[in-house]
Amino acid sequence: MQDSPLFVLGLPRSGTTLLQRMLNADPDVLIQGEQSGAFDLVAKSYRAYCKDLHARHSQGLSVDDVAAMLRTNTWIANLSTWDIENLRRLFHRMLLAIGNPTDRDVRWGFKEVLFTDNVPEMIFDFYPKAKIILTTRSATGFYRSMNCKGWSTTTRQTVEHWNWRMKFIEDISRNYPSNTFAM
Repeated sequence: MQDSPLFVLGLPRSGTTLLQRMLNADPDVLIQGEQSGAFDLVAKSYRAYCKDLHARHSQGLSVDDVAAMLRTNTWIANLSTWDIENLRRLFHRMLLAIGNPTDRDVRWGFKEVLFTDNVPEMIFDFYPKAKIILTTRSATGFYRSMNCKGWSTTTRQTVEHWNWRMKFIEDISRNYPSNTFAM
């Protein structure tokens, strides 16, 4: 089950915690809690490294070329001798170590409400068999819940935030239809 994790992504206050608790009631499932946006930072870092590596490869620079350049007086700050497979292994090991720190073969994953489009891209780069459950909430329910918790500033900002988050959820559903389930 290590190669088919399960991720719960959704709007804040849309039931992600309840869903996580229900899934974790199964002894063969371990869905970690929110990472306070760290999951998105990891995905952004992965994307940035991939972009740099693709740029290097498009210039025809091999790992040996880059190593030679790093030893010269010509300083290029974003050069590294990483290749894409080493990079993928590093990030994969990190996600697995955080997502399933046990020795058990469980269906593991994360629950997160602070994410951008980098997250599903990285998930499916590493785990083509992964599944994402997307949780949503009506704009009115979202507004009321955010206000009740004191997390809203203005109606306009809350609605803009809802629209922004819903765009990500709709994009994920459209781009990965066989791997997502929206609630």
